[in-house]
Amino acid sequence: LLPEECLQHAEAVVVGEAEDVWAQVLEDAERRRLEGIYRAEKPVDMATVPFPKRELLNESPWFACIQATRGCPNKCKYCYLPCVPWGTFRTRPLEKVLEEIRGIPQRILFVVDDNLFADREYALALFNELKAMKKTWSVQMPTNVAKDDEMLDAMAASGCFNAQVGFQTVNPASLDWADVRQNKIGKYADVIDRLHKRDILVGGFFIFGFDHDDERIFPETVRIVKEIDLDDAHLYILTPYPGTPMY
Repeated sequence: LLPEECLQHAEAVVVGEAEDVWAQVLEDAERRRLEGIYRAEKPVDMATVPFPKRELLNESPWFACIQATRGCPNKCKYCYLPCVPWGTFRTRPLEKVLEEIRGIPQRILFVVDDNLFADREYALALFNELKAMKKTWSVQMPTNVAKDDEMLDAMAASGCFNAQVGFQTVNPASLDWADVRQNKIGKYADVIDRLHKRDILVGGFFIFGFDHDDERIFPETVRIVKEIDLDDAHLYILTPYPGTPMY
């Protein structure tokens, strides 16, 4: 979004997804001829995303990260993803994802996808295959997934123990302004209850600082978080990213 500003603090900056230009960056670094800003011409073909060489890590973490999809079809005004070429939702070939998971020794996985659930059939197929792998895993989840009993059952059966849900705010005016149409504040408790019934812990994301917020947003958020029986809360300050409608 601001590569020239980033370059004040680095010797090289990659704009876009790195896979297609990373080899050139490394080659130039080895020759001590870094060119400053490297731009990926297009989003990466997800079939070509390589597996991380986790064996090169100096330590063995207690969990491993995995990515099955990139991008998100939602158009939330505060999010940078709809404003960049690589924000388009794409899936990795399922067999590639499963092959990578089979090579991960850790039992606990964190799925780092922006919105794994944007392709319902893909997500269900992944969860069905995960069942036999005896992994436990955590994922970010939009609120509207909670209406899908088949999806929630598949998540639980395949080892999901934690869902991090983008509730975003308890202020209906802020939700409306931000175009977060999938969120209904009156349904937050039901979302959590449906996950709890399947032994899935729920973390909630909340943003403070919308133009419709005033000082009442803080005690109201505390009240609702307690009322809906949330297990964990992640609190953020609204950040106007350059290139977004909010900026």
